[in-house]
Amino acid sequence: MRIIVSLWILLPPAIQAVLLVLLVRRRLFRREMYPFFVLYTFYSVIVVIPRVILAHNPAVYPALYWDTEIIYGVLALFALDEVFRKVFAFDYRKKRWMRCLFPVTILVISTGLFLWWRFIYKTPNHEHLTLIAAAIVAFGQGVHSIECILFVLFMLLWAALGSKWRSYDYGILLGFGLSGLITMTADMVRFKTGSGYELWSTHAPGAVYVLACAIWLHGFWENYQPTPMSLEELRARFEQAKGSNQAIKMIHDWLHRKD
Repeated sequence: MRIIVSLWILLPPAIQAVLLVLLVRRRLFRREMYPFFVLYTFYSVIVVIPRVILAHNPAVYPALYWDTEIIYGVLALFALDEVFRKVFAFDYRKKRWMRCLFPVTILVISTGLFLWWRFIYKTPNHEHLTLIAAAIVAFGQGVHSIECILFVLFMLLWAALGSKWRSYDYGILLGFGLSGLITMTADMVRFKTGSGYELWSTHAPGAVYVLACAIWLHGFWENYQPTPMSLEELRARFEQAKGSNQAIKMIHDWLHRKD
């Protein structure tokens, strides 16, 4: 059993260390690329060090684990948001409300989960969770819920776009989506059935995270080459730029730089 636990702890950062080398070599940490996913990957590699060192210290490890999980969740949300912005780039420029869609969805889901864990759910001792415990659990499950929602959205877009889907975006969303889906399922099984499926609910999230890391590595293994823009896409982008006066602004800025 200890060998299995060690595998789930050490295998993901080992895969992500190779992935981090690829991300840095291709300079994908630049602002217009995937800076938060690079930061998430870097954090995933280094956070295993204190976790392994303090794994057998019951007085410290639980607090360390939940604190690092919160950071995991925050970085995952930023990584998902940057992919969301790339997929809906034109909508972000044309419709200001699209910029609020992602954070508002996170807030609504997390608030609903918090109310459930704080005021409705009861422990086996018939007690409600404390304020801090309910907030931590709600935030974690809120992140996994967003991952599941984007996974479903990804499947719909994959069916619509097919080979036109960007390979990097594909890998990021698929990895997070599968991880969130299995983790949420494991949580529901554990709370609904008690200890009957404890082994499955404990190890399934770790196993699927290994799969997610492998998906990310596979997705970034080949250097992404953007496909040439078709004439129809060029015309559509020009019309959008012209309609919002972006073309005029670009010419104006260019003339000022020439001066």
